Amino acid sequence: MMAIQFCFCYSQGYVIPLVEVLSTVQNATGFISSFIHSGIDNIPKRPEEKLFFAAILGFGCNIGIRKFSFMSKGIRTSSLETTALQYFSPDTVVPANDKVLALSNALPLTEQFTLPVELAL
Repeated sequence: MMAIQFCFCYSQGYVIPLVEVLSTVQNATGFISSFIHSGIDNIPKRPEEKLFFAAILGFGCNIGIRKFSFMSKGIRTSSLETTALQYFSPDTVVPANDKVLALSNALPLTEQFTLPVELAL
């Protein structure tokens, strides 16, 4: 049986936290601004960025908002649940996603992984 050897191009000792990735993408795209409060009459003060990041991770990792709040330091369950409920909907997630995709598609390396139209069908 032949052993498969994997080449790791990056140091195994260095890990980039997901929050750092989200923060970097936010700084480049401003995608968090797409999350708009769903209230009509009373729109409260906008939550901190960390609450949006926590909601994205809670939903995206399929952990759930409540459980993610228990796992997070410095995040109140009620604040995270309110942020997720009032700011996350298809009407806000799609524009936020479009901002991130626009940045991704503008990166030079993206061309190397894009299939020609005739092969994509």
